[in-house]
Amino acid sequence: MNNMLLFTPENLRELSDNLIELDPDFGRVVERFGYSPHFGREAGFPSLVLIILEQQVSLASARAAYNKLLARLDGDLRPETFLTLDDVELKTAGFSRQKTRYCRELANAILHGHLELEGLAHLSDEEVQTELIKIKGIGVWTANIYLMMCLNRSDIWPTGDIALEEAIKQIKGLDERPKKEKFNAWGENWRPYRSVAAHLLWHYYLSV
Repeated sequence: MNNMLLFTPENLRELSDNLIELDPDFGRVVERFGYSPHFGREAGFPSLVLIILEQQVSLASARAAYNKLLARLDGDLRPETFLTLDDVELKTAGFSRQKTRYCRELANAILHGHLELEGLAHLSDEEVQTELIKIKGIGVWTANIYLMMCLNRSDIWPTGDIALEEAIKQIKGLDERPKKEKFNAWGENWRPYRSVAAHLLWHYYLSV
């Protein structure tokens, strides 16, 4: 882990330029829209709750529910405070029954010592995935987004991300969005900068 390359705001341009050398199509994205912002978030329980909310919904609706949750807790979002809210309060904030259950599973796992979020930074990508997906409601996509955005890992590829599929389709002039196998094959072309590729693809998707 000590030798792992991290993807940070400070080296974003350098790693983006390295990726452009591998695939000039990303250079055209930068020429048109500039470099991607770094979509980083602080590691911890609040960010993981937000990522769970983002599963299979728009970013805007997930953020709206998250902001309502923060308002209800006066900004004090911790496992202990989250568990004080009942089903009605969470539904009012925009949580589905399923995501209420997932976030409670996460909160309880942290409180009972089954998941140590602070320790994840010292683990390999694969070890982080293994620890996170033990929690009901956290699948590979959620674990990968946490790895990329919260732990700044540089070579993460969030399979199943529809925005990335659509961006690849447009940038590469494909007839349809690449599904799992083809999507992963594209990602292989961009190792060891797959997180950088994801950022530039999201940047393209949001810009157009």
